[in-house]
Amino acid sequence: MKLARNTIYFMLSACLLVALTGMGCGSDDTISLGESAVLDDTMSLTAVEYKISDNISCFNPCWPDGECVFHPEHWATYLWVYFEAENIGGTPHDNPFVGSLYKGVETAQYSHYVWCENFDTYTANTTLLPGELQEGWAIFQLPEDLEVSKVKVGIYEPDGMVEPPYWTLEP
Repeated sequence: MKLARNTIYFMLSACLLVALTGMGCGSDDTISLGESAVLDDTMSLTAVEYKISDNISCFNPCWPDGECVFHPEHWATYLWVYFEAENIGGTPHDNPFVGSLYKGVETAQYSHYVWCENFDTYTANTTLLPGELQEGWAIFQLPEDLEVSKVKVGIYEPDGMVEPPYWTLEP
């Protein structure tokens, strides 16, 4: 019994130490690509896959020649994350905004400013009816020397905070 009690004290102490260093205790706040987060029993949100690119090549019939290429700031690259949001509740509900967390810096979805016909853009704050699915790429502008293992993506609340659960892009 004493050994079990000591083990519990050790585990609690270790969790406290880890929590104080900002890393969290256990994996309750992180999930892997392909796993879903259920929000208030109304929305299921899944980060499906990711890719990295140095431009966004668009087709938009509103532009004179129909084509446009966006390039990131001189210090940045684009991280694309494919999200699926589904209304699993019984009433209409808005799908959430998403954001990234990289080395402690929160970043809102860059692709809110990009509308293209040649790929689906994840459009947050869209009212989904029960059973309806909205999916597409959320694009973030992150540092060019990006370490993907240190990126987390999550729900971006109106106050600007990226909220758990966080998806990790690599194990």
